[in-house]
Amino acid sequence: MKKQLTLLLLSTTIAMAQMPLVNENFDDANVSETFQKYFHIDVSRTSFENGRMVLDYSDYEGGWDKALAFPKKNKAKLTGKSYKISFDYEILSRNGSGWWTMAVQRRKGREIVNDSTNYFGTYVGQKGTAMVFSNANPSIEKGEFFLAARKTKSKIAIDNLKVEEVQIQDWFFEKDIFWGMKQTPLNGNFISQNLHLLKLSKEEFFPFVDKFGQFKHKEWANKIHSIEDLKKRTKEEKAFYKKIGEIPNRDKYFGYINENYKFNATGRFRTEKVNGRWFFITPEGNLFWSFGVNAVGLYQPSPISKREHFFEDIEGKQYIKLSNQTRLIFKEPYNTFAFEERNMNWKYGKNWRDTYWQVADTRAKLWGVNTFGGWAQPFVSKHSNVPYAEITSAPVRMVIKSKAKLSAYWRDVPDYFDPNFRKRTMRHFQILKPRFNKPHCIGVFVDNELPWQSENLKLARGILCAGKTQHAKIKFAEVLKAKYGNITQLNKAWNSTYKNWSDFLEVDTFVPQTKKGETDMLKIEELMYREYFSVCRDALKSADANVLFLGCRFSSHNPLVRKIATEYCDVVSYNWYKLNTDDLTHPEGSIDKPIIVGEYHFGSQDKGTFGGGLRSCKTMQERIALNNAYVNNALKNPNVIGIHWFRWADQITSGRQNDGENYGCGMVDICDTPVYDFVMSVRNLSEKMYKVRLSEKK
Repeated sequence: MKKQLTLLLLSTTIAMAQMPLVNENFDDANVSETFQKYFHIDVSRTSFENGRMVLDYSDYEGGWDKALAFPKKNKAKLTGKSYKISFDYEILSRNGSGWWTMAVQRRKGREIVNDSTNYFGTYVGQKGTAMVFSNANPSIEKGEFFLAARKTKSKIAIDNLKVEEVQIQDWFFEKDIFWGMKQTPLNGNFISQNLHLLKLSKEEFFPFVDKFGQFKHKEWANKIHSIEDLKKRTKEEKAFYKKIGEIPNRDKYFGYINENYKFNATGRFRTEKVNGRWFFITPEGNLFWSFGVNAVGLYQPSPISKREHFFEDIEGKQYIKLSNQTRLIFKEPYNTFAFEERNMNWKYGKNWRDTYWQVADTRAKLWGVNTFGGWAQPFVSKHSNVPYAEITSAPVRMVIKSKAKLSAYWRDVPDYFDPNFRKRTMRHFQILKPRFNKPHCIGVFVDNELPWQSENLKLARGILCAGKTQHAKIKFAEVLKAKYGNITQLNKAWNSTYKNWSDFLEVDTFVPQTKKGETDMLKIEELMYREYFSVCRDALKSADANVLFLGCRFSSHNPLVRKIATEYCDVVSYNWYKLNTDDLTHPEGSIDKPIIVGEYHFGSQDKGTFGGGLRSCKTMQERIALNNAYVNNALKNPNVIGIHWFRWADQITSGRQNDGENYGCGMVDICDTPVYDFVMSVRNLSEKMYKVRLSEKK
């Protein structure tokens, strides 16, 4: 039964309290006056059941509404003291790709100076304790805690909510103190397991990255403390593998050997639908479901410019490299340090790239990983006996420069009507032909997470609001001329006032609102998509007629571009960072083609990495459980022909170049030690995957 909550005024300062400022168990018949005093809640979505507060956002269509806020809006400042805000939770229901966000934001004027954030609530039944911290920095004009449903339809139960005064070193909350890092030690899942960090002075904390690139102020199993430890791990790994042996019934391409499932052997990988479910067929004619991992052998350096105090040891000029990746966090060229490369030199010797493919092959065979996915380094894939998916990019140079805002994260929106696009792409793929024309090459991904617009007509608006020399706009004019003949007929259809076709190119502010105008806008979008996919397909097949076109690894997308992809790709690829593949299907009217997941992961935060990735977990046990569920779900999805884990190695503690990602999502750590509990769970899945895939149950 919902309780009626009385709204009470709050003074402009928070009084000191020896006991928790708020300690709410939701056990009484009425919510305490203290809770009502300090917290704003969304009454329309709140009820109280079995001694817990339930927030019901299961029908929520929005993005950032605050289910809880402390202190009440315009009534107080969360400054002057430091607080820990925590509660126990259980996710009762969930639908959507988002999560719950628990955060403290601190502002100076309108600028967010610093924030402490915890993301959680990624699956039904998840339980845990969420917490964030606020600080006492007097320069902060306003601080606010809030709990919000972030792009998820979800129902959550909360209990044991506390606001406690704590002692935290103020320096933790200085602006840019952890500059250049996607996640900081104050990440809720990480700091809740490492509260001792909050007592450290700045002088004690820095440097916080040791000589191996690991977090300095935490211990965990297999952490490296010396170069001798690195060599010791190699011996331990070899000894471990002697105990487990290879997975039986696999051909030389890791395909499934079963006399009941034998198919035409063509000498190359191909696709076939078997009993209503898509499979690859190996060059020897056996079933193959691609269970892969990305970025084998890829080790990315970490920025050190203006951050030298982060690091205990950055000696070695050969490991310092200038980076020009300045699109995201870093806005000018900066020096980086290759910690992982130095670790590999110490562990395997300076010529480690010559033999690392053998290490990778052994691991793949014994872990049950049968594919090296995107960004497997050439020094691995060139020699490896593990099937691999090549990745490259179509070399378009022109971008759409528009007054209309277009979604563009990794890169600006390409203009595929650039007249040189086809010629450059054909030439580029011919150069790469030796990498495609191998029996172990499953296929080729062309590009990754292109800035396809997430809704129809947005790309067309960008084209219309571009300049007169934009190739896509010139193409649009040609299409309209062919359809309408003269500008008068176009103006009639669009309710526009163009003087002539030159004026159409000059005007960069008009977008039609008529039905005919929208139809024409969809047409130019369709033509753009077809230009991209047809050029990529033609260039790839001219280089190697037998290699599979694995698509462009959709991240942002819309139904039209997805539908057209099925007409040109042999396999359509998605980077699918969700809990399962239930929604991974083609739009209505598409051609039936298999789907491959180019990236997915679940990252844990119980070792030395601050971030858990795009699907964040607190512990390794949680990561394993979520991955088990994801893999088994994908195996039962008839459309899905494989999934590739992102990534081979954990990301560096201090964040990689360009975007600062520092996620604990590797199958090995940054010192190249296998994450044994996880990879053995992967092996268990691999041993059973064909039985699951071929089961009649869906």
